[in-house]
Amino acid sequence: MPYLNITTHLDDTVDQGLLNEKGGSGFPTLFFMEPETGAVLNDWWWPEDEDKVREALKAATAKADELKALMAKAKAAPDDKALQAHLAIKLAMMRAADKSMEELAELAKTEGLDPALKAEFDAWYAGALVQKAYDDAAASAESRKEFMEAAQSGFYELLKKGIRLEPGHESAQMYYDLGLTGAITAGDKEVATVAFEGFAATLNKIVEDNPDNTDLKGKVEGAIADAKKRLDALEETAE
Repeated sequence: MPYLNITTHLDDTVDQGLLNEKGGSGFPTLFFMEPETGAVLNDWWWPEDEDKVREALKAATAKADELKALMAKAKAAPDDKALQAHLAIKLAMMRAADKSMEELAELAKTEGLDPALKAEFDAWYAGALVQKAYDDAAASAESRKEFMEAAQSGFYELLKKGIRLEPGHESAQMYYDLGLTGAITAGDKEVATVAFEGFAATLNKIVEDNPDNTDLKGKVEGAIADAKKRLDALEETAE
């Protein structure tokens, strides 16, 4: 759905509202959404040609059919707590949640919840918390310096709580890099070590995923070495 605010006839700006709510970050943003719930059925995509459009539409239709079947089951079994939790969590991950993050975390503890869905939710939830910390930092800061300090502090707090991103997550490099700085600023050697390990794993994953980029490995090694120096300096101070 390009230009979400225009095609839905809603008042909006290019950096707020429905665009952000559905995961867009720029214009044009194209999504397929399930009409009853507003659930996003696919990642951002670009209609390069007819085959790409057909492929995206086919995948979105399959997801819509799957969601409708789940909704029908949940409607027919209102007392099935695991099924109701499954639907609520699924909708949240498809950007159509009517639950708070705290409520979703509790629903994820529901007995009988599909383990595969629970694992998927845990990864999604970690990413959502990191995004919220980033958004909170951006909203509170009046300068780039204030934003960086707020993000470093916010990510450090999440690391202390055990929030981890997989190395392949799109926000992992930023999260662990700024979180490392936040931990060093706080003088927290244990969390700084966790952040460094996450940062190194993330950069090594990037190298692994780009085997033909001959220049990348050297740059990554340099970035990891620099981060290690920062960690070592904290350890020396602590000693």
